[in-house]
Amino acid sequence: MGLQGKVAIVTGGATGIGRAIARRLAGDGAAVAVLDINLERAEEAVAELEESGARALGVQCDVTNYTNAKEAVAAVARTLGAPDILINNAGVDKQQFFLETDEKLWDWMISVNYKGFLVVSHVTLPYMVEKKGGVIVNMGSDAGRVGNAREVVYSGTKAAVMASTKALALEFARYGIRVNAVSPG
Repeated sequence: MGLQGKVAIVTGGATGIGRAIARRLAGDGAAVAVLDINLERAEEAVAELEESGARALGVQCDVTNYTNAKEAVAAVARTLGAPDILINNAGVDKQQFFLETDEKLWDWMISVNYKGFLVVSHVTLPYMVEKKGGVIVNMGSDAGRVGNAREVVYSGTKAAVMASTKALALEFARYGIRVNAVSPG
């Protein structure tokens, strides 16, 4: 791809799909910021990226906390440069039949999966607007498109992310910013 000189942020980048994305971005030449609620795991991911020759930074970030996320993205901008790429990967799920769930579980999933996407996008977009360009990729899910039994709330959060992705794409195209959602699986 050739991402030399680009700065990428990957939320939930310490493990799983996020870590694989961070590896790929680094392999393509981007400097990568691994934002994760678990700083120790983020630093482990960064050590792996640095061993491969990449510039990387691990930052503790609770995507549901606006102030924390704003400070995390500012730390990325100070250390690696203003972000060009944002991968909104942080997400949670717990498969249960709907009547076995409770409001605490709903709040957790909505907060991480939907609010987290809104928060990190909101604090990152000003950097991209200033640069007049950037790319945001949000993790959707087929569950958000077709729904899944035992994932009523998760399906709703992913549908919200996918619909909001379309709206952001329309709103920020005028700044040369692309916004897309992908559904791994």
